[in-house]
Amino acid sequence: MYNTRRDEAVAALWTEPCLAAKVRRLHRVVVGAYDEALRPRGLTVAQLDLLMTLLTADRDLRPADLARALQMDRSTLSRNLARLRRRGLVAGGDRPGSHLTVTAEGRRLAEDAADAWLATQRATAEMLGADGLAALDLLIRRVTTHDEEG
Repeated sequence: MYNTRRDEAVAALWTEPCLAAKVRRLHRVVVGAYDEALRPRGLTVAQLDLLMTLLTADRDLRPADLARALQMDRSTLSRNLARLRRRGLVAGGDRPGSHLTVTAEGRRLAEDAADAWLATQRATAEMLGADGLAALDLLIRRVTTHDEEG
């Protein structure tokens, strides 16, 4: 049917639904809902995630630790940390080996965002349904296990 592996790949490109595109679509819908809810506070869900990870960590984190914990590339982390630093929400982590801290203002803003986050959390969980949430948990376990094995 196919003359070469490349022919097969080209045919698949036109006929198979792209898994990355599906994941990106889900990402845009879910992240968009959280970002919209947090916008009045000047936060994105990615920035709130950074703040909450730092606030709930059981030890001091350096930027490299935070990137690993969130499976985030360093350039994205650096951009978000720079925005949080400029607003006075996070301090430190700007020299090799130095740890990040959430300022009192950062803690206050994270706490202020809690109601908007919780409302979005509940609406998103309802939209996904119990089966969607279970599938999401399963997928996260699989890719996390795969990352740890590789």
